[in-house]
Amino acid sequence: MSIRDIAEPVSLNDGTAMPGYGFGCYAAHGEEIINAIRWAVRDGYRYIDSAAMYGNEAEVGEAIRTCGAQREDLFISSKIWPTRFDDPDASLAQSLRDLGIDALDCCLLHWPGTDRKQRLSAYEKLLRRREEGFLRRVGVSNFQIEHLEEIRRAFGSFPVLNQIELHPLYQERDLCAYCRENGIRLVAWGPLFRGKLMQHPAIVEIAAAHGKTPGQIILRWHIQKGHIAIPKSSNESRKTATCFPSYSHRAIWIGLMRWTAANISEMIRIHSRGSSNAARPSFTTVMKYRIMGRKEHFHDTAL
Repeated sequence: MSIRDIAEPVSLNDGTAMPGYGFGCYAAHGEEIINAIRWAVRDGYRYIDSAAMYGNEAEVGEAIRTCGAQREDLFISSKIWPTRFDDPDASLAQSLRDLGIDALDCCLLHWPGTDRKQRLSAYEKLLRRREEGFLRRVGVSNFQIEHLEEIRRAFGSFPVLNQIELHPLYQERDLCAYCRENGIRLVAWGPLFRGKLMQHPAIVEIAAAHGKTPGQIILRWHIQKGHIAIPKSSNESRKTATCFPSYSHRAIWIGLMRWTAANISEMIRIHSRGSSNAARPSFTTVMKYRIMGRKEHFHDTAL
């Protein structure tokens, strides 16, 4: 069922809940990210998605302290990078200090990395820190089915969420189906494909037909698919919760159902002639094949 409000909670597989929509903190620093979070909270956002690798958690912490919301009303997550899997406790402690909080609402392994033993060890330590109260939930990011199966076999349960690259041109259907079947919430990073979808002819056409912006159409697509989207904007005027309009769900789905993998590829090919980036795979795809040792599937220009 689609959420109807920016702070509406969705259930998780551990019996708890989290906001069904969030604000991403990637690639912004200083006053830019501080003001962006303040505006986001003012406009109703309650899920703040951070990560040690973003290099801005001190600023995120300042925004959290000065945004006007009580700590218990916010859902704050962070992530541990694979190079810290040998000592996830140190990474967690640093994030807590930088954010200025006593506990994370969710801590994620940021990428699966290449070392299975370290990956599972880091996950186990997060489970222990959860029992000790330093975090409330354990999640993962950019994990594929085989990585999730490893966790199930090792620990008898799944993470509460898997944060992956998701947007209409990169739908990860098999992975999404697996996560839904096993109660793993899908959090969509890069939900707007870093703005590259805003001029896509199909999206522009659908937006014009319904009197909405391309961004609204894309975010509404995520909501109706059940994804927890975490868009990021440093522009105050773009941050309001405008992806919950009253237009017909069915009308939007009629337009979106035309987007088969084949015709999307054809549209991209036709409309991106002359672009050196047109045929490049997504960032997640490249990283996935790197992790799985199959880099030879891509040309160097795609990396």
